[in-house]
Amino acid sequence: MKKQINDFVIDVRGAFWHMILSAMLFVLVGYYLPKIYFEYFDKTDYYSVSVPIEVNKNLYGPCEKVIWTMHRKALIDIDAMATTELILMRGNEEVYRNQIPLALEKGEYDVTTFQTLPCVLEDGEYFYRGIVSYRLNSSLKRFSYYTNPFRVEASASAEMK
Repeated sequence: MKKQINDFVIDVRGAFWHMILSAMLFVLVGYYLPKIYFEYFDKTDYYSVSVPIEVNKNLYGPCEKVIWTMHRKALIDIDAMATTELILMRGNEEVYRNQIPLALEKGEYDVTTFQTLPCVLEDGEYFYRGIVSYRLNSSLKRFSYYTNPFRVEASASAEMK
């Protein structure tokens, strides 16, 4: 009888450790498998914009608003951060950077937005480029966009007044 009880206790201990190890394996696979999938295998563009984005005119003066309408598509609701950079085409030099948080609704729609040019800006040809960053299942996704080039001339703002 004592041997039967001892064998039973050993069996229960083995089953207990088997349950613990199975539960830990289940948790680890359930946590890491989606992370690995979204990080390395999922190539779906959950957010996209038709590029290049047309600006409303070709000549601006410093301090003016550059207005553009973009056609964008979101497959899911997304909370994102948009970083927009003003680039001087000569030398590919970043002149100005702006970050704004976004709440993107699922669907396909046109959005009109603007960026105000800095008031101190040398004459030249510029364009805006941007990156929308968002998290999907703890994996960081990015989408880049850019506008058509446009000219900035100090004399353009004097002509508009």
